[in-house]
Amino acid sequence: MEYVKRLTPEEYETCLRSIEELKLNIKYYSVGFIGLSLAFTYWQRVYLPKGFFPFALLAGSVAGAFYGTIKTARYFVERLDMLGKDYELSRMVKQDIFDTRHDIDSATRAHYYMHQQR
Repeated sequence: MEYVKRLTPEEYETCLRSIEELKLNIKYYSVGFIGLSLAFTYWQRVYLPKGFFPFALLAGSVAGAFYGTIKTARYFVERLDMLGKDYELSRMVKQDIFDTRHDIDSATRAHYYMHQQR
């Protein structure tokens, strides 16, 4: 968090909004997945023991946390992209995406880096 506090006000605000969005998404999707897992467990109560309900609760909350984190990551990247190339975080995210894209082979990356250094 110390690194985030040293950023520009726009980057700092984007990070804080993303943290708020993460909390909201985790709560929202956890409730949904908990509801689905408990409904499934209740529906299959003839075959599943009563001790399965805590597992369904845990599985639903973990699935909701994962899904909420994935949705927030997309939101975070889009918000940083909107900042533009003048901000350090925006450039770092774009470079990381470019470095890990599967549709670009290593020769294309080398060609890109060669022309960037000129």
